[in-house]
Amino acid sequence: ALAGGTMASSSTPPSAPVRRAMLPSGFDAQDAGPPSQVAAHRAALAALIDRVAESVDLRVLDDGAASDAGLSARIDQLLRERSLAMKAQGELRPELDADTLAGEARRELLEYGPLTALFDDEDVSEIQVMRNDYVVAMHGRRPVPTELGFSSEHAVSRVIRRLCLRAGRPLGDNETFVERRLPRGARLFAVIPPTLEQGHMIVVRKPQRADLTLEDLVRSGTISRAMAGFFAQCVEARANILVTGSVGAGATSLIGALAAAGSTDDRVVVLQEDDELIFNQPHTVSILLGDTAEEGARAV
Repeated sequence: ALAGGTMASSSTPPSAPVRRAMLPSGFDAQDAGPPSQVAAHRAALAALIDRVAESVDLRVLDDGAASDAGLSARIDQLLRERSLAMKAQGELRPELDADTLAGEARRELLEYGPLTALFDDEDVSEIQVMRNDYVVAMHGRRPVPTELGFSSEHAVSRVIRRLCLRAGRPLGDNETFVERRLPRGARLFAVIPPTLEQGHMIVVRKPQRADLTLEDLVRSGTISRAMAGFFAQCVEARANILVTGSVGAGATSLIGALAAAGSTDDRVVVLQEDDELIFNQPHTVSILLGDTAEEGARAV
């Protein structure tokens, strides 16, 4: 069997991914759309939520807990009515649809705001929220700003609490640095004011599918053909291989390619702190090591 180790994001302190999120490389400001149009869209979203707050006490949502069916239905009704009224009164830009705005407001109040669709997008490997109006989706190594962020920092705070509940551990009263394991293997990192002066920050790293082969790495220029041949011989000889690298260095891709270099009849056992690596090999067993040394020892 293949033995390997990796220093990926699961072993990186919470501050490391947060620092990386503050300065996404390759950012193109034009991807976010015309500033005036985006700002008007965000202002309309905030105005719609304020209109709903005049009829319903939205503070009951602040703890992040799921709302009951009656409250959700009431909010849905008010969002439709108020958005149509805003459209009729000329308060929305011509290109902004009332139903679209109502849907965005609903996602912010009852779900995860602009993060909702990004969680389900398989092309997005990481989600970064630098401030309420600046949300970035990482497509591989390319950051793509979303068209619309959150309406306020208060909305970001609510989503952080909601994500903590989803992870099974509510946000603590004095907790300013947040790290949680979300369902389906994603990791949540967040920083909360006053630790961060400009507002809240969120980084969600999704599990990475290790579906590349050594030949794929050769084509992309990651390794030479000679090195690929050497790795294949090491796997065939069942040699121990240590793979180590910083976040984004390609350790995940190389580990997956090494696992794929073996026979499909081989059994692959994956020991990892989080469900960060997803392998396509048919006989794969993934074991979580846990958060403490004692849990890790028991898993091994």
